[in-house]
Amino acid sequence: MSAATLLTPATSAEPDGRRGGLVARADERSYVRVLVVLDTTILISALLVGYVLRFGDDEPTGSDIPYVLVAPGLVLAWLISLKALGCYDDRVIGYGADEYRRVSSASLRLAGAIAIVGYIADVGVSRGFLGISFAVGTVGLEVARFAARKRLHRARSVGAGWSRRVLVVGDTAHVLELVHTLRREPYAGYQVVGACIPDALLAPVAQRLGDVPVVGSFRGIPRPPPRSARTPSR
Repeated sequence: MSAATLLTPATSAEPDGRRGGLVARADERSYVRVLVVLDTTILISALLVGYVLRFGDDEPTGSDIPYVLVAPGLVLAWLISLKALGCYDDRVIGYGADEYRRVSSASLRLAGAIAIVGYIADVGVSRGFLGISFAVGTVGLEVARFAARKRLHRARSVGAGWSRRVLVVGDTAHVLELVHTLRREPYAGYQVVGACIPDALLAPVAQRLGDVPVVGSFRGIPRPPPRSARTPSR
């Protein structure tokens, strides 16, 4: 293995590792709840904007379903779509572009599905209302996620905010390089709790790379069975 690799989640070798992991997990769940509340607020606001811009002070007509029922149904369906596409998955929130792509994909897929169902069922819900609501909602969700992420990054930079506890696997030079990089960029949210290095570098006594404890060797990392040994699917 010529480069260092991250494994997550990880269990710290320190005595308080379990407690630290539970605290980090609780902070992560709290962040997800904030995202849900934030998304719900954005969606409600988007539907209100769509209604006002489309109808103004006029009474909407032509719909078989009252808009007082359409709006809550859209909010619920939108949140379900976000959940289904992993927009609250801890592997994507807080870092990288995948979170934004999933939010856009969930919104566009729902808009397409509603457009098709509305055309087939001919329920009469205004296309202008739906178009404005989805446009405002999608942009609003992206902006809200960006703002939430920036706040999380600022918290991480000062040692607060939730982070992923990880093991770094690789040879000594690459492990030290990756640890240095992760600590130089704390906003990424990776907290190194241990390292796995080649067997030849392991000592009979507890070993550390700088201040990172060595918790095992490559043999301690599960590997998939060889292709020839796998049970064929039927």
